[in-house]
Formats: sequence, structure tokens, C-alpha cells
Amino acid sequence: MTQLNEAQLFELIQSVQLEDPVLKDLLREFVKRFQVVSLEIFPPEERVVIEDIVEEITVPNVQFFWYELVPLGIKFLWERPSADAVSFEIRKGETWETASRQIVTTTLSAILDGQPIGTHKYWIRASGLDGTLSESATPLDVVIPPLGEISLSGYVVDNFVMLQWTKPTSAFQIEYYIVTKNGSQIGEQQGTFITVFEDTGGTYTYGVRAVDIFGNVSNDATLDLLVSQPADYVLYDVYTDDFSGTKVNVYRDPALPSIFASLNLNETWQQYADNGYATMQDEINDGLPYWLQPTSPGIGSYERIADFGILLQGIICNVTWGYHEIVPFTSVKCFISTSLDNVTYEPEIETKTLFIPEFRYIKVRFEFLALN
Repeated sequence: MTQLNEAQLFELIQSVQLEDPVLKDLLREFVKRFQVVSLEIFPPEERVVIEDIVEEITVPNVQFFWYELVPLGIKFLWERPSADAVSFEIRKGETWETASRQIVTTTLSAILDGQPIGTHKYWIRASGLDGTLSESATPLDVVIPPLGEISLSGYVVDNFVMLQWTKPTSAFQIEYYIVTKNGSQIGEQQGTFITVFEDTGGTYTYGVRAVDIFGNVSNDATLDLLVSQPADYVLYDVYTDDFSGTKVNVYRDPALPSIFASLNLNETWQQYADNGYATMQDEINDGLPYWLQPTSPGIGSYERIADFGILLQGIICNVTWGYHEIVPFTSVKCFISTSLDNVTYEPEIETKTLFIPEFRYIKVRFEFLALN
């Protein structure tokens, strides 16, 4: 409602044609009082216009996006394009729109699962605090190379075939090796050697191929070996250890069972800060997923005595084991010594195979030297 000021009202009254001056004065007084009442009933509108000033925040695209192949997967790294970029999303696929989300993180690195051999496209896109995305996603091609070749060698001692092979180059950690004979699988080994007992002579074709933790498989390495016929002895016994023997700088994991060597038994996963890391996740991202890493206490050892109950004569003892090298490089040595009474032992010999004229007890000792 528009309000008239006093001058405008008086001018309006003067324009009214009233002959009687008394009536004109009364009209003027009425208008004054009406103005007062009108202001009380209908106060002037106060119009205050407040305009929200919104500064449009733009998030730059990620310019530097790269990767490293580490034993436990693909480690992605990137640089923050600006302070406005607070989180990052990584996708895998041919285009950003159709790609599958892998991770959303506020960090500047992440380890994702490894992939099959070949080329795989990944994308990264930054977003601001309010969810504003960068204009476009940054692509990255990740190339997973084939596993390297395996060098297989072996020899025959009567009934026993001793096979050993080299660890192939691989982008990811080797999980195990498949061992075959004449094309058929006869075992899986985590180590790089195996002993096969043959009760029939003949020529056999042995093969080995590696499998990494993401299912990638190497080419087969094969070797033909002749086992003489007839064999001059039979298998007497197989003793399987549960790793409950004497340990120095060695930890027994009861789950498999297995042992970890060499390591500092006084250090725990809580001491990641002493190793220069801000969080445990930083330590994991650096390729150290086990609480016992990193450590290098030097020499570790494991010793076990087997009692066969009776005196045995003319026995060939073969010691086999499987192992996985978490951190290169660790040397493993095997020593064998024997006794008739478990009191006096023959001098130990560094070997995997030993001919024993007479014994009841066999002591096997492993020595681990962590070079890193």
C-alpha cells in the first residue's frame, strides 16, 4: 500500500471544491487522523533485498597420475592438482562413464588388486569439498607383463628325482608352483624344489609352471629324466615336521603351520612409527603388509630332531621344504647330523641328501640369513 506524505495530502484537499471553509478544515483534520490510523494499521513495507554471493569453485583435473607394480598389487600415485581437490575416485574401464569404481580416497596413493596379463585402462577424477568434480577424468594405461621363463634342472638318485628351478620374473608375488609329470599334475610347491619318489624305472617328463597371487600363470618348463630300473631300495618312512622345534629369530605361525624367518620377535605391528611411518596403512602401502616387516636381525635358525624308534642301516635321507621369499634376499641352508643315542651326534653336514650307514636320530637344522 502506498502512503502519501502530508504535503501531498494537503494538496489533494485543496483541490477539493468546498465552499465552506469550516468543512475544508474538518476534512483536513480527518485526513490527518486517517493518516495516523493508516500508518498504525498498514505500516510501510520494508523491502530488503539480500543477494547471496556464491563463488563458483572449480576443481582442476589431475595432471600427474602414474603407477608401480608391487608384489601385492598395483600401486597408483598422483599429485593433488589444487587445494580445492579433497578426494579422488579411481575407476577401471574403457570410459569414465562405463568404468567400475575401484576406490574413493583422500590420500595421494592406493594399492589395488593386480590384473591379468595385458593392458588395463584406469581413470582418476578429483572432487571438491562440495562434491564438485573436476572437468574431466585423467586416463592411465596399466600394462601387466607376462611372467618370465623358469629354468628347470634336476638329477636322479636311485628312486628319487630331485627337481629344482629358478623363480621367474613377475609383476606380482608368486603364490605357488605347479609340478607335473608326463603332463599330469603331481603337486603344488611354494618353494623352488621338490623330491619325487618313483617306484618304477623309465623316462619321465617333469614340468613346472608358476602361478602368482592374481592367477597369472607362466609358461611350462620341462625336463626329461631317466630313472633306472629296477630300483635298489624302497621308501622306508616320510617324516613331516610341524615346526615345533627350537627356533632363534623365527616365529611359528600355527595356522598352516609355517615359520617366518628371520625377524625381531620383540617388535610388534604397533611400532610402525619407529620405522618412519605415520600410520600402519602407510607401511602397508609401501609394500610391507606383515606386522613383522621391516626387520633384519641377521641369522635365524630352526632345529628339529626326529626319532625313528629303532636303529636303521644303509639309509639315504632327503630333506625337502617349501618357502616363499617375502623380502629379497634371504639365504637358506640345511644341515643334517645323526646319532645313535640322542646324546652324541656326528658333525653336521650342509646338504639336502645324506647317506647314513647307521642311525636312530636325525637332527635337521635350517639357517636363515636375511640380507635385506
